Amino acid sequence: MSRLWREGLPIRMMARGDLPAHFFWNNQAHHVLYISNRWRVQTGWWRFAIQRTYFKLVTQSDLVVVVYRDETVSRWFLAQVFD
Repeated sequence: MSRLWREGLPIRMMARGDLPAHFFWNNQAHHVLYISNRWRVQTGWWRFAIQRTYFKLVTQSDLVVVVYRDETVSRWFLAQVFD
């Protein structure tokens, strides 16, 4: 079963340009092996704007996650971990 955090868990991300390279979660470094998918969400301009760039990542330890960068505050969040 996968774990999902609707609001996201704040994480520390090290990026190369605008692409995630490795992140820190649960006191461990997770190095990105490859980016499986990338998409953007922009909505809510009439009330609370949401501007996010999502990435589905596979790490060197075979962890599959969805992370996003909140473009309005320039911060990274963990959204989902797949089992």
